[in-house]
Amino acid sequence: MNPDLVNGAALAVFIGCVALYAAVLHRSLRDPATAKRGLLNLLYRAWVKRVSHMEDTIVGVQSMRNLIMSTTFLSSAILVLLGLLVRNFEDWIDLTGAPAHVMEIKLLLLFGVLVFALMMFLLSLRHMVRFTILIGVPPEDIEQTSCRLENGEKGELEHQPLRQKVFERAMHRFTFGIRAIYYLLAVILWFLNPYAFVGATLVITALLIFYQDVKTPCPEEEEAPI
Repeated sequence: MNPDLVNGAALAVFIGCVALYAAVLHRSLRDPATAKRGLLNLLYRAWVKRVSHMEDTIVGVQSMRNLIMSTTFLSSAILVLLGLLVRNFEDWIDLTGAPAHVMEIKLLLLFGVLVFALMMFLLSLRHMVRFTILIGVPPEDIEQTSCRLENGEKGELEHQPLRQKVFERAMHRFTFGIRAIYYLLAVILWFLNPYAFVGATLVITALLIFYQDVKTPCPEEEEAPI
């Protein structure tokens, strides 16, 4: 079979799977009743409500410290990989002996996934730092701050929804970055074999949809055998 046709079909499967997962993930984030990932939003809001009290602020700060360190480590690792990829781009093309145009597509896809993951981690880090500051601000000071509404009028901020929104954005972008890392593993397999690339893409998508993110959050428990 024509190698260009095989690689083209593999790339089409990858794009289709990513688009499908993005669609169901978007729905699950907005539907806590039927999706596991959406249920996490309710838990996030409950946690934010707890740590918003001044006596529990230290709990939130310590938890955010751990998240910030993890996100910083992932961002640094991706930056190193991007630096190696850009510096040796032409050498990578000649390394395997595959057609130059095929290797360019593979490397560009690898580069694109890495950049997307890096951007998500950096945006998540930004919201994490912002949330760390917000939980230390007295609620009355936040509520006295005015903002511009969509209709052009001025309104007042509410401390609880604002903190919840910032924290949820941080966790959503962290999730997007981690999912990009999952698909990055499939892209790496493309350098070995297009069939392995397709297989890994299908397996990762199925696991994320049916087990990780879109799984029913409260499945009925099976009765214990007598």
